[in-house]
Amino acid sequence: KAIQFCRNLVLRQALRSWKRALTLQESYTRISERHHSRSLCARVLRSWQQSARQGRERREELEVHAVELDRKFTLRSHLVHWQRLTPLLVREREAEVRRNRMRSMVTELLPDFAPPDPS
Repeated sequence: KAIQFCRNLVLRQALRSWKRALTLQESYTRISERHHSRSLCARVLRSWQQSARQGRERREELEVHAVELDRKFTLRSHLVHWQRLTPLLVREREAEVRRNRMRSMVTELLPDFAPPDPS
């Protein structure tokens, strides 16, 4: 009986040690899983923030480029219209000169002639 008691005592102590080791192992496993999930979450969030930052920077670059292109196209359009305006002004001046010449010819031929009101 004493041997049986000693055997049971040693067995209980061994089982208690194993149980404590298993409890510690489970605790460490939970801690490491929590750490891993937090670490993974932090990595994903950092990646998402970096992606959002890059998207913002890209959008700003594209906006600057769009403003430059708009300015360039506007300047080109104004230049083209200005180049077209010069010949139109020349033709208008020539027409005005012709009109004045015709008016002077009419007044020479018909001194009493009064043109009708343009209204």
